[in-house]
Amino acid sequence: MTIRDSWPAGRDESVICIACGTEMRLSEACEYDKYGGQYHREDDCFQYLCESCFGVSHHLSRSGLEETLIEAGAGRVSDRIFLRRYFDLAGGESTRG
Repeated sequence: MTIRDSWPAGRDESVICIACGTEMRLSEACEYDKYGGQYHREDDCFQYLCESCFGVSHHLSRSGLEETLIEAGAGRVSDRIFLRRYFDLAGGESTRG
């Protein structure tokens, strides 16, 4: 069973990807916990990534990610502008770790 199969029926509201601004159903989203506390769920306010952004970001260090996404204009500018800004801010190279 995948995590998507475990969503309660009727709880498939729309959410927004915090990286690119794409709107999707909750069942299609990947949960993002900016504090990395996957097992500490009390008082959490969840944020979400689309599968494309999650596929890239979950291999990268989270150090400074939140600030970089905000500075790059995540969810506020076009994908093209966001990606160019993010690439520039990230030093123009992959930092897989």
